[in-house]
Amino acid sequence: MEQNETAETLMGEGVGRTCWDLVGGLEDASGLPCQFGCVGELLAAFPAKTHLSRVRINGTAYRLLCVPTEDLAVCVLDREGCALPQRWEALTKRERQVLRLVADGHTSPEVAAQLGISEATVRSHVEHMRNKLGVATRAGLVARAFRLGVMT
Repeated sequence: MEQNETAETLMGEGVGRTCWDLVGGLEDASGLPCQFGCVGELLAAFPAKTHLSRVRINGTAYRLLCVPTEDLAVCVLDREGCALPQRWEALTKRERQVLRLVADGHTSPEVAAQLGISEATVRSHVEHMRNKLGVATRAGLVARAFRLGVMT
């Protein structure tokens, strides 16, 4: 798996290792759904939905969000009660509706049908959210929104 420079800095010695290798040995952790082969189980159990777990590590509360994307899962671990979004990061009610459906794995045509809007409008909402939150992909959008507390 290839990672960008920022990811390598954040991952440190974890670069190239599986998530189980990183979290499996955490002492004083409770509520972690992680186990050997958990990504495969996540993809089978929640093929088109995000999975949120509340965990404690060394007494600190965290949220663990796993988002299935094709044959991978993008996971974000963030402390409970993180800072509120900046004004420029705030999403409209409609953007949050689109985001929730995108996070649940729905395609643009599916989101459009569920919300009664055009596919072009869905794509515009996704693009606006990506610009507001400074991310390049849908998975990045979901992860960033989670970190900001937009999705719980």
